[in-house]
Formats: sequence, C-alpha cells, structure tokens
Amino acid sequence: MPTLFRTFYDIILLRKGPEDLPSSAVLLAFAGLLWCLTFALAYLAFDWLNSTRLVIAAAASLLAIGAYQFLLMITGRSARTLQTQTALIGCGSVISLVYIALLVLSGRFDQQVAVTLEVVAQLVSLWSVPVKGHIIGRAIDVHWYVGIGIAGSVFILQYLFTSSFTSAQ
Repeated sequence: MPTLFRTFYDIILLRKGPEDLPSSAVLLAFAGLLWCLTFALAYLAFDWLNSTRLVIAAAASLLAIGAYQFLLMITGRSARTLQTQTALIGCGSVISLVYIALLVLSGRFDQQVAVTLEVVAQLVSLWSVPVKGHIIGRAIDVHWYVGIGIAGSVFILQYLFTSSFTSAQ
C-alpha cells in the first residue's frame, strides 16, 4: 500500500505517469474507495456541504471520469483504462484530501494564517488540472500541454455542470 501512495505522490509531482501503476481492477476499486472516503470526509468537515451539493459534486466527478474514458476510447487507448482511471481517481483523491486538511486547519488559526492556508488550499486544488493533464497526456500519448488543455476543458465542463445545479441554491 505505501508503494501505491508513493506512486500517486510521484504522479502528482509529474515524475511518473499512469503507466507506472499496475493494470488492476483491485487498485481501481481501492482508488474508488479512497474517492468515497474523500467525499465522506468533506461532508463531515464542512457544514456548507449539504447532501445535495455532495451528490452534485460526485456527479460532476463521474462526468469527468466518463469524459476521460470517452477520450481513451476514441483514441484507441481503451487498454489503458484501469491504469488511467486509477491514476485520475487516486491522485484526485489525494489532492482533495490535502485540500480538505488545509481548509480544516485554516479554521484553527487567526485570520491572517487562515487566509494563507485557504489560498494554499486553492492552489493545491488548482494543481489537479495539470496533474490530470499529465495523466491523460501520458495515457493517450500526446504532449503534456495538450493534456492540460484537455483537463482544463473537462474542468470547465464540470464547472458548467455544477453551476447549472447550484445557481438556484
């Protein structure tokens, strides 16, 4: 298990790619459990995150996973599904856990430190776009910058999806 988290860490730092993970349904299931744990912790940590917003966020994440899977299929790289989805879900979960921890910590300090931690949390969250770009770029054999463009487009898709449901709240 430490090796898996070390690989996620290395992928997050852009030192490794999804091809460095074994192609395993068990690892994908583990990443999925980590993803569920992340959502559960966020729900418990933030009182503004009601069950409706949690479901919308989960649906937006599943939309992104579907978009990346579609991309793998149309580029003829479906054989890389397990590794790519494990990397996307696992690394996304690790980044989200750091984000949650920083926001929880920000509530324990004075305003100046809290604002700094909140800014760092947003930067950590934003880093997920280049990480996902790196992962998808390696998975479909395109340059990292093209991958970032794809990840940015998926991020915008998620944002539009989420906004369409949350603007009425």
